[in-house]
Amino acid sequence: MMAGENTAALEQFETAARLDPRNAQFPLFAAQLLMQQGKLEEAKASAARALEIDPDEPIAHATLAMIELEQGNHTAALERIVESRRISPDDVGLRAQHAKVLRKSGHPNDALQLLLGLSENEQAQEAVATELAASFEAINQPARAAAAWELAYRAKANSPTSWRLAVRAADMHAKAGATTDAWRWLDEARSRKPDAAEIKSVEQELRKLSPTTAPN
Repeated sequence: MMAGENTAALEQFETAARLDPRNAQFPLFAAQLLMQQGKLEEAKASAARALEIDPDEPIAHATLAMIELEQGNHTAALERIVESRRISPDDVGLRAQHAKVLRKSGHPNDALQLLLGLSENEQAQEAVATELAASFEAINQPARAAAAWELAYRAKANSPTSWRLAVRAADMHAKAGATTDAWRWLDEARSRKPDAAEIKSVEQELRKLSPTTAPN
């Protein structure tokens, strides 16, 4: 969402909140937009208003968790995301956010334990695959991180943004020393977004790592 659209949407949610002050969704949506704008204290206050209206709104707790995490308050972030998952224990997106809090708090192995028990389809969801890959990278297992990105790519290969997942797979394969696989995934990304800066950046690093395997 562009900055102007973001501001207009925020104004609409704030107006709606005044007209319907018992609807928790309006301050919650406002909190998420404020967070995107980097206005963390305002976002925190708006999410807190949502919880005053509905203390059992799991996304409001999760939003506060992400704000606390952004501010470096790991204990508070963990408390919030745990409460969110208590309310909605089967939500895969909240599980991925829980894993993110654990990983960024210095516990990537605990994050992996949360996610590796999910089904293959659930692990292929981009939020889950992102955390799997980041956690594997945190414990210096780039090959398994690459596999997580591959799974995510295959699950949304028809998406216009799937090329980004292919780039991440290529990058992790390169870090694992699997240069042939890295070039293959980079070519896959290039076939969808040939001029992307991210592709060129990974290609430059890959040529430095293994100039003899670079395609002509």
